[in-house]
Amino acid sequence: YTKLFAQRLFDGLKPHSFDNTLELLFTTLGVEREFCRRLISGHEFHNRELLLQFANQSVWVSLNSRNMLLDGRESVCLAMMDVTEAHELSNQLSYQATYDDLTGLLNRREFEGRLQEVIELACERRSDNMLCYLDLYQFKVINDSCGHMAGDEMLRRADAACYAARESGRNRVQIFHPGDAELNHRHNEMQWVSRLNAALDSSRFELWFQEIAEINHAAETVSHSAGCHFEMMIRRLFAWFAANPEARKKVSLCAINVSGQTLNHRNFQHAVITMLESAQLPAECLCFEVTETSAIANLAATTVFMQRLRQHGCRFALDDFGRGLSSFAYLKSLPVDFVKIDGYFVKDILTDPVDRAMVKAIIDMAHALGKKTIAEFVENEAILEQLIELNVDYVQGCGIARPQPLC
Repeated sequence: YTKLFAQRLFDGLKPHSFDNTLELLFTTLGVEREFCRRLISGHEFHNRELLLQFANQSVWVSLNSRNMLLDGRESVCLAMMDVTEAHELSNQLSYQATYDDLTGLLNRREFEGRLQEVIELACERRSDNMLCYLDLYQFKVINDSCGHMAGDEMLRRADAACYAARESGRNRVQIFHPGDAELNHRHNEMQWVSRLNAALDSSRFELWFQEIAEINHAAETVSHSAGCHFEMMIRRLFAWFAANPEARKKVSLCAINVSGQTLNHRNFQHAVITMLESAQLPAECLCFEVTETSAIANLAATTVFMQRLRQHGCRFALDDFGRGLSSFAYLKSLPVDFVKIDGYFVKDILTDPVDRAMVKAIIDMAHALGKKTIAEFVENEAILEQLIELNVDYVQGCGIARPQPLC
């Protein structure tokens, strides 16, 4: 690769002098002349990124230069590394942090930041600016004349129509018709919110759990005493353990899923700490599972939340890991104890070499960072044997233990 890269750089160049060679080389590749002059004048560069323009492609390189004497002649040693992939990944991460991936518009945080900059600049320069705000025409009249229930119903219909328009390819107008099957389906989905809230208020949810088993690599077997994985509401969990103190002795680790909406709620952290202080379940027995998407949606707030609860003894798992574009980039910065490999990669590990390679890469990376790994969707003995071979730490799935009611 190095020889091919060098050949591409110098192909067609017929140098007559050191200075002319460098200037001709870099200007041919689209590098600004000022950089060439500084390099020729003896300035040394360290990890300087340059965009090189070839005939049919662009390549980002990291350049290091060192002046030296070679056979009594002034020379410069150039070392260049292709960093195109890393540069493109950085651009993608920057875009994801700034824009909404559904609409392509600035996200709320970036919009508020830019708006604040405009306000400060307007105060400094005493200039005028304009903010355009879109609203539903005469919506207040509907609320005042027909009642808030009618207004809420219109909003639900508008939301259903917007959703249908997005699902149908976007950039279109969708009119709400009461008999539209797709809109009715969306409307029924929205009604589930009130049903779920009512079920929560009346304690009609049933607690279920699924075991996470530890791999004994020395014996190449599964240990069924590692702990339990609970898919439940945290308040119900604390209440259940308070009512069943004997069950506490059987649990070494209880994992609780936390949604992105819950994670970002301003009162959630305080509520958890308050419950921990009065609970029968020690904090070190609790592990909060946060999906990768939820974690990176608000990375700074998530990191603070994790660090504060870790101080109380709680542990964290990064759930559904591997789906995101920037999974590995974020793993290093998140203070998690466990990495749960997305079942999407695990379920086809026997037949898809790419999935197997992905699982192996996640396990190796997690272990290098001192984190334990948990594989989901372990549905049979063959998948289990493959995961043991790849050195996974814990396994979960119907091939290990099926979900069951918490008695």
